[in-house]
Parts: sequence; C-alpha cells; structure tokens
Amino acid sequence: MTITLNHTIVPAHDKKAAAQFFARIFGLHADPKSGHFVPVRLNDTLTLLFDDHEEFESHHYAFQVSDAEFDAILGRIREANWRTAAHRGTSTTVSSTIGTAAAASIFATLTAMCSNS
Repeated sequence: MTITLNHTIVPAHDKKAAAQFFARIFGLHADPKSGHFVPVRLNDTLTLLFDDHEEFESHHYAFQVSDAEFDAILGRIREANWRTAAHRGTSTTVSSTIGTAAAASIFATLTAMCSNS
C-alpha cells in the first residue's frame, strides 16, 4: 500500500491572511474563494487547508527544498522585513509581528533542509 498525505488543516487567527502570507513567501498560490478553508497547494499530492481558530497549539512543519528554492524563499522573507538567522543545513528561526499565529508558527519552526546538504 502506498500512503501519501493529501491535506492537513493549519489553524490560524486569520485564515485568509495566513494562507496568503504563506503562499507569497513560498512562491505558491492561495485560493481564498475556495469555500470554508483557504487552500494552498504545495505539490501534486499535498494541500494545506488554512482554517480560523481562536486558540491552538504550535505546529511544526518541515519542508525539504533545493538550494535555489531556499534562496528564493529566504529572499522573500527578507523582503517581508523578517529578522532571520538563516544558515544552510540548519534550522531557520524567524520572528515576526504579523499577527497570524499559524504563519508565525510555520516559520518559527521552519527547517529548510537543502537537498545537497
């Protein structure tokens, strides 16, 4: 049996803002008019479904990206004026005041594992 993760729900204080922010940083597309959730499709098999929640615990998401993708993502984080301590092959810790805990949680625990490290 082959098992793939199809989707997961990402809790946020503002699902639309969190999904759009995440999509912008990762160079993806958010679909805020999709229905109850705001989906961001990561690849052919995985979609993050952002949903409004007043309270939730921190979540950890790790994404494996190429060196070029890492550089592009880091460039977009810097353009967004985030403070970061980014080093290839290590965790990237990012802090922000964006007000959407889901996006902050994603980036606070983002582990960028370059494919050549």
